Amino acid sequence: MKKNTKKQISKIVAFLAFFTFIGGNLPLAIVLTAFLIALNWEEVQYFLQKQGVQVNVPKSQGIPTPNIPKPNFSSIKSAMPKPNKKIIFLILVVIGAIWVASSSYVIIKHGTVGVVTRFGKVTGQVYEPGLHFMVPMVDKVVTYNTKKIIYETSDTPLTSMADYTDYPVDTTTKDGQQITVRYSVRFSVDPEKVTWIANNLGNEVEIVEKVVKADSRIHTRNVPKQYPASDLYTGNVEDVINMVGEKLTPIFEENGLLLDEFGIRSISFTPEYVDAIESKQIEAEKVITEQNRAEQEKYKKEASITKAQGEAEAQRLQQETLTTQLLQKLWIEKWDGQLPTYQGGGTPLIQLPE
Repeated sequence: MKKNTKKQISKIVAFLAFFTFIGGNLPLAIVLTAFLIALNWEEVQYFLQKQGVQVNVPKSQGIPTPNIPKPNFSSIKSAMPKPNKKIIFLILVVIGAIWVASSSYVIIKHGTVGVVTRFGKVTGQVYEPGLHFMVPMVDKVVTYNTKKIIYETSDTPLTSMADYTDYPVDTTTKDGQQITVRYSVRFSVDPEKVTWIANNLGNEVEIVEKVVKADSRIHTRNVPKQYPASDLYTGNVEDVINMVGEKLTPIFEENGLLLDEFGIRSISFTPEYVDAIESKQIEAEKVITEQNRAEQEKYKKEASITKAQGEAEAQRLQQETLTTQLLQKLWIEKWDGQLPTYQGGGTPLIQLPE
């Protein structure tokens, strides 16, 4: 192969390898680089030897090696058949066709959309899920997830299954108590505003960092300061959740995001405050217990009085209604027809009423 021809082919292959690597097609870039090295192997070998790199296999120290004369590369080179220019040209054409084909289309997965950029500038064209063709080396696609995305704060963010994780927020209550808030934000990207997002915010990671993380942490830190610790300790946090959600919703909408839900997962207090609250609760329970006992004794007393009054009233009514005729009637109703037995001098034990 002529030196000038070889040099021109090497430039072409190097050019293709470089732009293939930039285009993200790493396998093809590796193939082109290997082809470039093979094409210029003599120069590569000379460069390595000049840099002191041992190209040949080193001799073994334990086993003597026979004295083999070095091959004459110039004679070997002259004996090798000259490469066919048509074959080389065909190889380059095939490699170029593969590169062009691999960088001329993009597949947008379900639940995502792609914003097309041309030389780094947003074109305004949005790719829906499916196969799309584009200009190689010129067009790029920035993909945005339109499914539900979760940003979560916890004590162990590395073990969380959320899409984006962070550490909890430390703040204070209205009465100065230190608290730690763990919360979650579920949101999604508005597909109708992805072009604006690409121009003003960037990719999905930048969206979370600039909007979701920044604003949610600010309002989660400020809103609980409007409530006393006692309200938050008893789990009455619905007002806090609603207020933070109301503040985040318009901010998200302005930045092309849809807030699905903001939720507080837990609030932690200092051990000193927890002990004080528990002591107060114990004392309050004791007071309630004593009050219940006093009420029970009061009810028992009232029940006894009511029972005695009822019995007295019954006796009074019975005395008022008890007459001689009633006694005779009751005696007759109870008499079994047998006369009473007499004893002694003829005085009856029971005398019939007159």
